[in-house]
Amino acid sequence: MSVNKLKNIVDNDLCVRCGTCAGVCPVGAITFNDRNYPVSNFLCTDCGRCMEVCPGIDVNFPDLTMQLFSKKFEIDEVLGFFTNAYAGYALDPNVRANASSGGIITQLLIYLLEKKIIDGAIVTTMDPKLPWESRAIIAKTKDELLQSMQSRYTIVPVNQLLSKIRQMEGKFALVGLPCHIHGFRKLADIDPIIKDKIYLALGIYCSMNLEQEATLDLQKISRTPQNKIKKFEYRGGMWPGVIRVTLKNGTTHNLHYSNYKDGAFNYLSRLYCAKRCLYCIDGSSELADISFADPWVQDGSGEWTYKGGWTLVFQRTEKGGELLTRAEEDHAIFLEKLYGNSKFERFIHNITNKRKMAFVRLSKLKRKNKPKPEYHLCNPTITIKDQLKEYFFSLTLILSKNNRIRKIVMKILFSRTGILFTKLRIFLKYRT
Repeated sequence: MSVNKLKNIVDNDLCVRCGTCAGVCPVGAITFNDRNYPVSNFLCTDCGRCMEVCPGIDVNFPDLTMQLFSKKFEIDEVLGFFTNAYAGYALDPNVRANASSGGIITQLLIYLLEKKIIDGAIVTTMDPKLPWESRAIIAKTKDELLQSMQSRYTIVPVNQLLSKIRQMEGKFALVGLPCHIHGFRKLADIDPIIKDKIYLALGIYCSMNLEQEATLDLQKISRTPQNKIKKFEYRGGMWPGVIRVTLKNGTTHNLHYSNYKDGAFNYLSRLYCAKRCLYCIDGSSELADISFADPWVQDGSGEWTYKGGWTLVFQRTEKGGELLTRAEEDHAIFLEKLYGNSKFERFIHNITNKRKMAFVRLSKLKRKNKPKPEYHLCNPTITIKDQLKEYFFSLTLILSKNNRIRKIVMKILFSRTGILFTKLRIFLKYRT
């Protein structure tokens, strides 16, 4: 039965918690527990559609790439197929200033809404009742889109809202991580209504996601009472931002002493990494119409090239290209075309590393005869260097398995003393 199959996917750490199973269920038999894992109830009719669209167990990259782009999937092209690459930003200064990096996604959604091309967009936003948590909504106004600005480094079953979209009139955009885009593409492949209603899929770069305990433990360590929190930001303030809260009395309180990129996320990703992310081979949302990322571009001294809020933009489909052209012509966004790969070599390096390490882990699961996600690809050559790199990375994840030890490490790393570790790491990283 589908109930048991769904449970097996969760029990075998294959579930990406994207919400697509709930989005396709015709009888509303799938809900989510407090960790956002799907749970099927007695309403299940065993139709099997949840298994058919699950990206946790299967994503046919060759077939989907051919369907979307009429191109062959190339395993070494980690950015996926794209026709143009840009660095850009929103021309609305308020949007640019309050976004995580550049504000182009929000600006494009506002543009689509105001031009009546779409009637709403599936986005992730702060839960107003529990501001340290995130939830997916169907934003239908500019104000709702503005409220959804900034990144959310936590797991949200975004695609569950596709079931509501199916019942609504109009066209919509979907903003999601690679796993959300995978699930949507699989669902659209068997559901012509969803395929027609989702006008555009906007994908976000993702190295890995964090378990919800990351933000909860940060609050506890910083001794921030939850009942005093009005707003929670993962990337607040000047780019690249800091994890911070705004209290009900109007004061702002940083939850750590280093910025998001150089300290916070590097530590949190080791201590609170969502396990299924370690087996994902797509870091750049390859199956989206347009993909977006932070411009982690540095010069020889380690200084950021793009400061003040910029976004890397990868145009993939014709529809995505038409939107970018129109939005630029109407002065909604600014785009600087990038030629060659020199401006995003670091980006390519990170995604290449993600894919290589994922294949090393997949090969381990295969040797142990354990369930693993199927991508319909021949595994690339795995070198001893790759294996050693993955081994040492895995050692850093050991601390995440013991809550008590993890909290002790967190107290050290996110204290003023921890700044010394961050500065030492940066020095060693960029030393000549």
